[in-house]
Amino acid sequence: MKKNIITVILCLLLILTAFPAFSTAAQEDETISSTAHTQLKPSNEIIKWKVEFDFSVFEGNPEEYDHTLARMSLGMAASSFRNNDNPEHRDEWIIQYLDEAGFENITTEWYDKDTTEHSISTAIALKELGDKTVIAAVPCGGNYENEWLSNFNVGDEVRHVGFAEAAELVKERIMKYISDNDLTGDLILWMSGYSRGGAVANLVEADMTSSGMFTKVFGYNYAVPHNTRDYEEQIYYNIFNILGKFDIVPLIPFLEWGYGRYGLNLYTPAQEMDSNYDELFSNASIVSEMLTGREMVNNPGVNSQLHMLMEYLYQMLPTSEDYENVMKEPIRKAFSEGDISDVLNVFISALNNVDGADSAQMATIDSMLDYLETIVGTYLQGNKSDAGKGHWDKNVGLAMNLIREHNPDAYINWMFSSNDPEVMFTDSIVTGKIIISGNVEIDIYGESEYVESVRSDGYTYIKDELFTGDLAVPSIYALKKGQQLIIMLPPDRDYSIVINSLETGSVGYMGTIYMVENIIGYMLPVVDFEAEAGGKYYLYYIEDETDERGFRLELKDGTGEDVKHSEFNVVYSPELINRFENFDVYHLTIADALMIAIGIILFVALLFAVDLIIAIVHGIKCRKRGKPYSKYYIIVPHLLLALMFFIMTEFSCYSIPAIRIVPPLMASLGMLILTLVALRGNMRRNCMRNTVILILCAAATVAVYITFRITKLGVFGIPQLIILFIIYLAAAIGAVYTFPHDAKVKLRNCSN
Repeated sequence: MKKNIITVILCLLLILTAFPAFSTAAQEDETISSTAHTQLKPSNEIIKWKVEFDFSVFEGNPEEYDHTLARMSLGMAASSFRNNDNPEHRDEWIIQYLDEAGFENITTEWYDKDTTEHSISTAIALKELGDKTVIAAVPCGGNYENEWLSNFNVGDEVRHVGFAEAAELVKERIMKYISDNDLTGDLILWMSGYSRGGAVANLVEADMTSSGMFTKVFGYNYAVPHNTRDYEEQIYYNIFNILGKFDIVPLIPFLEWGYGRYGLNLYTPAQEMDSNYDELFSNASIVSEMLTGREMVNNPGVNSQLHMLMEYLYQMLPTSEDYENVMKEPIRKAFSEGDISDVLNVFISALNNVDGADSAQMATIDSMLDYLETIVGTYLQGNKSDAGKGHWDKNVGLAMNLIREHNPDAYINWMFSSNDPEVMFTDSIVTGKIIISGNVEIDIYGESEYVESVRSDGYTYIKDELFTGDLAVPSIYALKKGQQLIIMLPPDRDYSIVINSLETGSVGYMGTIYMVENIIGYMLPVVDFEAEAGGKYYLYYIEDETDERGFRLELKDGTGEDVKHSEFNVVYSPELINRFENFDVYHLTIADALMIAIGIILFVALLFAVDLIIAIVHGIKCRKRGKPYSKYYIIVPHLLLALMFFIMTEFSCYSIPAIRIVPPLMASLGMLILTLVALRGNMRRNCMRNTVILILCAAATVAVYITFRITKLGVFGIPQLIILFIIYLAAAIGAVYTFPHDAKVKLRNCSN
């Protein structure tokens, strides 16, 4: 019962809720510009950009990464998305992309049909380059609807069953295309794919390379899920998989189940793993502004939350056999019956309908639902810490913020942000998460160079007395949760943390190490020590090749001596990390939401009962003709109701600002109640003054809604509270003033 309530409420809350590489100038004769399109989910925003083609890349070695070809491939993979807004021509984007690039005999399959679990849309075309023929082939990578179901058909074989089935279809179509067009001689295969399309393309590229029927095979894939267990048997150096370090889609099915992908993996930057992230991010953000009109947003907090959900899943399903037996059918059923674009709601529904799980798995499911409640509660409160630092995009909903790392615009921003792949693709694939509890402030140093400081409230700033003037220092992600400071440290520098204790008492810390593509992290010992007010303690984050975790933490005092402390070695688990991070964190819980809803219902019911009693009394007194009754029987209940909406407005501004419709709705409903009071008064005593008051109250109702909707008044703060209170008070005084000044009101003839 508890899980059903949690599921329903979570679902309801979620529902409420210069461009250097682009072609902008005339190109040289041998260079062609092609228009790429793609669609972002769940916003359905369509974006387009120009991609430069240089066909000389196909003369090169396919085992050497080529950045121009990688960009051409990304344009092809992103344009392969089905345009479901145009059912008659769902393949228009990929046809335009290949046609403008000079490809001929463009053949698309299944774009004109509804998708099924066993279908895949493809586009194949050719380009004659002297005595060579380049065959471009791309499986659809987005908007494929029912094909989602094959993603969950993992199986327990060497290859992911759903991806392997689709790969066989693509190979058959390529072979048929070659036959239908009588292609012989020097054939070059160029493939790309995104997400599911990337997983399918990856398998086809490997098989076509092994077949020997092509002179060269070029493969560039993006956001590629794991798809095979024999990926280490043969290394395909001609296949490049470009991945976001915190894109969760490439993590599935889990590496711990034995799955990987063919070819070489290249990773785009992440703040948690790259100390030079700020410089790289600023270039990518320029691309984002030209592409979408918005700055690029990066959110390590969300990355951590999504990774935590994957950890819970792995804890519940440690083998692919467990997945097949416990989770496969519930998640397939949830996707079949739900809105595929709302992945989180479908995921919650699947968890709530698991059958056949043992007690340990059910306990993990309950823990996951509680953690989801924390995520949603944090979102509803506007993610104040992250939003203030630009990590959280308040202009889009929860789902868009959660899947940002997987959306194609993230890959486009990175791929077109630099012409030097060695700068963009980094070898840093580890991050360390340090959690410090206690009333402390910290100063962070990298390679003995001052980086930044974090106040006890989580605010990150630069201390003038410590700043050396070096603008190239890294920006470290830090977040405050309750009494916990959470810091994410890249491994590419030796970092140290100065802990400044603000009071005498216990201070604790712990560390976890995470590697790209691994689900479960490595736990460093949990440490607790007694700190003195004003004391400085030095925590060193040190690389240690003798330790399987790769790093260790050392605590020293100002003289370099070890600090006396208690140390505990614990086994890593997502529940443990969750408790450490959210030990005393307030968020809007399901119980809170239920109590608030019940309170509002009871309050409104009480007022309705009072009004009903007044109506009955009114009827009795009407029969007695003219006996006076008090105007306060009308005024007081309405004022109480308006007061309730005022309180709910301030509560929603503070606790659920992310649901942007709620504060203006609550504020305008309160004003509407006061307008009704003015209307009742005007009906009692119709005069010019009362009519003007009524019109002003009605105008104020509309103005309050519009103002709260389009400005920052929907964010909690003392100025906002004062402004709204003044408006309410003025409206209340005016509404009450419309009634006769004597306490008793003569009843009009009820028969009139």
